Amino acid sequence: MRRISVLVYGVGALLCIPLTAAVAQDGPATGAVIWARIPGSSLGGNLASSSGSGVAVPQFVVGYQGGGWSLGLAFGVNKISETDTDSGGEFKTSGTIWQAGPSALINFWQAPDRMTRSNVALELTYGKVSVTDKFTPSGGTTTEQKFIGNLLGVRLGVGGDHFFGQHFGLGLEAGLEGTWLSDLKEDFVSDPPTQDLSAIGAYGVLRTTFAF
Repeated sequence: MRRISVLVYGVGALLCIPLTAAVAQDGPATGAVIWARIPGSSLGGNLASSSGSGVAVPQFVVGYQGGGWSLGLAFGVNKISETDTDSGGEFKTSGTIWQAGPSALINFWQAPDRMTRSNVALELTYGKVSVTDKFTPSGGTTTEQKFIGNLLGVRLGVGGDHFFGQHFGLGLEAGLEGTWLSDLKEDFVSDPPTQDLSAIGAYGVLRTTFAF
């Protein structure tokens, strides 16, 4: 009789293991995570739309996702190119913008199953801007100017995600961002004059999350 009781308790314990594991797996997976912001529209003007802290750059973040927060390193690279031709010749502008910095999502609401959540987005990025202007007159020789500068971006937004499984979520994010372009100067020129630019505007992005 004692053996039968032990066997019954043992079988019951084994049956509880998968049930406990299933409960522990509720909600998105915690651990390594990648989330990407696919650009929407920028309302902050030319500077914010071309060199803002992620609106014009598909911003990828690699980091760690906890039960109610995510923290990672954001990075992005954007190349710009514009050509204008008239009777006087051809004007061509090209440039590269790169940015990197800490990014965080902090949940302030989540559904009982934790598959749907709302959060605050915080991000601070630093980067470099390099722009080259070329002018080729009709039948003439090309002249070139190169400008470099520092870029600082700050973002504060509110968003939400719905996870279709433990490892994939889709959501939206919108808010305000500020962009400051400092020490913009002509390269290869001794003691050139510098220029500072800034812009503050609204942004909206589609956000995808991959948890591992």
